[in-house]
Amino acid sequence: MVASRLEDNTVVNVGIGVPGLVPHHVPDERGITFHAEHGVVGFGSDRFGPSDSPVLSFFGSTYRMRPGGFMGDHSRSFALVRNGLLDVTVLGAFEVEATGFMANFQSAEMGSGCPGGSPELAASARRVLVAIEHTTNDGRPRLVHRTGLAIGPTRAADLVITELGWFRPDGECFVAEALAPGVAAEDVVAATDAEVRFS
Repeated sequence: MVASRLEDNTVVNVGIGVPGLVPHHVPDERGITFHAEHGVVGFGSDRFGPSDSPVLSFFGSTYRMRPGGFMGDHSRSFALVRNGLLDVTVLGAFEVEATGFMANFQSAEMGSGCPGGSPELAASARRVLVAIEHTTNDGRPRLVHRTGLAIGPTRAADLVITELGWFRPDGECFVAEALAPGVAAEDVVAATDAEVRFS
């Protein structure tokens, strides 16, 4: 679902977890340049393209290096970020508030954590998408009115995308812009700890 919200010929940062799956749904002909904060730029899915392309393994998945891509260090990677070259960053989170602010470096289970590069990614990219599962493994909602966890980036997400649909944080609620096939409004309401409005 995230892939359908990306424009062709853009530069898109993806992070670990669900965001790292996005390149596997984007064929090369769309011209999207994927960026990973640890310094790999210009990779794509190993499902597309010639089998003799260099293969990389990171984010717990396997990718293929595309022509023109490169691998550098963190400083070079964040030079791209700080110079405003990211069109979109796709971040993960433990919870997202109706304000759009996200808790993405600390969960109820893990205690303290590290925000990594997400504050800079969110501050520098033109659009911020959050890609997460709608609930935790034990069924607790990840889309909440207000989180009790530490907030990571100081910029709010523009859109939250889950397996149930696309949701725009609107300050006091989530506006459902589209639901996944077979998902009913009552399914979303039951899985969300905040008001949901349906456009």
